Amino acid sequence: MQIPADRTCKAGDQSSIGRRQKTIFKEKMGQLTFLDLTIVIVYLVGITAVGSQFYRRDTTMKDYLLGSGKMAWFPVAISILAADTSALTYLGTPAWSFVHDMKLSIGIFTYFLAVPIVILLFVPIYSRAGLYTAYQFLEGRFDLRVRLLTSFLFLLVRGSHVALIIYAPALVMSELMGIPLTFSILTMGVLTAFYTSMGGIKAVIWTDCIQVGTVLLGLSVVAFSALHHIPGGIMEVIRTGYAQGKFHFYDFSFNLDKVDNSWALIIGGTLLSVQAMGTDQAVLQKYFTTKSKKETIKSLMFYGAFVIPLTLALSFLGVVLFVFYGIRLDMRAALISPDTV
Repeated sequence: MQIPADRTCKAGDQSSIGRRQKTIFKEKMGQLTFLDLTIVIVYLVGITAVGSQFYRRDTTMKDYLLGSGKMAWFPVAISILAADTSALTYLGTPAWSFVHDMKLSIGIFTYFLAVPIVILLFVPIYSRAGLYTAYQFLEGRFDLRVRLLTSFLFLLVRGSHVALIIYAPALVMSELMGIPLTFSILTMGVLTAFYTSMGGIKAVIWTDCIQVGTVLLGLSVVAFSALHHIPGGIMEVIRTGYAQGKFHFYDFSFNLDKVDNSWALIIGGTLLSVQAMGTDQAVLQKYFTTKSKKETIKSLMFYGAFVIPLTLALSFLGVVLFVFYGIRLDMRAALISPDTV
C-alpha cells in the first residue's frame, strides 16, 4: 500500500514541526517580561541570602543539625510539608485532573491513618535524647552494618528524588523563560546546596517556610486569574466540571490495575505516608529540632490537616484550568502536551 504523500515526514521536518509548536506556544502563552525575570532573580538571590544568614563560625554540631532543639512547631510543620511535597506535586496534580479527574485526591485521606501510626509508633523513639538521625538509632538497635546500609539506601532514593524535583521546575523555566535547561538545573542546585550548607537545619526550615508561602501565593494568583477570565466564574467551573466528569473522586472497584483505583491509593498511600513520615531522614531531621515530643506531635497533626485541603485545591485548580482552556481554544491548541498546562 502506498503511503499518502501528506503523511510522509522526514526527521528534519519533524524537528521543524517541533520548533514551530514551541514557537506558537511561546507566542500564545507569552514570554516573561524583564520585570518577571528580575523578580525571579531577586527571589533566588534573596532566598540564598536568607539561608546564609544562619551561618555561625562557632556553631556547634547540635545547633547546626538540630537547631539546638529549640524550633517551634509551626515552622517545623511547614518545613515537613516542603519535604514531603515538591514541584512534582504542584505541577503534576493539576495536570492530572486537567486530563483525567480528581480520583487521585482520595489518596490524601491516608493521612488520617498514617499520622496516628507515626505518632504512636515512631515519635516516641525519635523523642529520645541524643539522636541526630534515624540511622543512629538503628545502629544501637542492631549494628553498624544496618546503619550504613539504611543510610546508603536513603541517599540513593532521596538523591534520585531531588534530581526529579529540580528537573521539573527547571523544565518550566526553560520553556517559559528560554533559560538553558542545564544552566537552570545547576543554578538551583548550587544555590540550594550553598545556603543549606552554610546555615544548617535552621536555614532549611526557614527558607522552606518562605518557599511554601511563595508557592501558595502563586497558586492562588493562577486560580483567581483563570477564574477572572471564565464567564460565570467558579459556578461555571462546577457546572462544566460535573458535565465533563471531572468531579469523580473515587473508584472502589476491584480493577486494581488502574493507577487511580481507590483501594490501591488508600492502602499503598498509607504505607508510603508512614514510610515518609516515619523513616525518611529529610522529614525526621525536622522532628529532632522541636522543643519537645508534644511540639513534634503538633507539627505532624498540622501537616496532616493542611496537606488535605492543599491537595484538593491543586486538583480543583486542574479543573479550573480545564474550563479556562476550553474557552481559550487558541491557547489550548498551542499546548505542546497536556502536562504543559
